[in-house]
Amino acid sequence: MTNETQFPTLGFPEESPEAPTPTQIGEFQILSVLGKGGMGVVYEAQQRDPERRVALKVLRGGRLADETQLRLFRREAQTLARLIHPNIAALYEAGRTDDGLSFFTMELVRGEPLDKYVVERMGGERPSPAQLRERLRLFATICRAVAHAHQRGV
Repeated sequence: MTNETQFPTLGFPEESPEAPTPTQIGEFQILSVLGKGGMGVVYEAQQRDPERRVALKVLRGGRLADETQLRLFRREAQTLARLIHPNIAALYEAGRTDDGLSFFTMELVRGEPLDKYVVERMGGERPSPAQLRERLRLFATICRAVAHAHQRGV
C-alpha cells in the first residue's frame, strides 16, 4: 500500500526546485525521486548489499534537523517496523549515513494511484456487476491492511 519522498549544500540537495537530484546518498545509488513530503524525500534507490531496489526516505534538514524532527522520523520508522502485513510495504532498515543524514529503507512497491487503477482496470464510471465485485474485494483488502495498522497504534 505504500509507495509513499530540500536543503542547502550541507548534504541535503532538495531545497530549490532547480536543485539536482543527488546521485548517491550513503551507500545508496539514487535513481529517481518518488515523492516529497513535510518530513522527508523518498527516492527510488539501488542498495548495494544486499543488492536490491528500495524506497529510501531521507529526513529533510540533513545534519541540521532538530531533535523534534529526528524524534518524529525515528517514531515513523519504529511504527513501520511493527506493520508486518502482506499488503503493507516492509521496512528494511533505518539509520544514519556517514555524513549524518537520517534515513530508512522500505520495500519498493510499484503501482499507480488507486483511483486511476480502478477507473482504467475495473470498469471506469460504469462497472459491470463482476467489476463491482472486484472493486469490493480490493476495498476489503485495503480495509484489512488499515485495520492491521490501527491494531498496532497507527
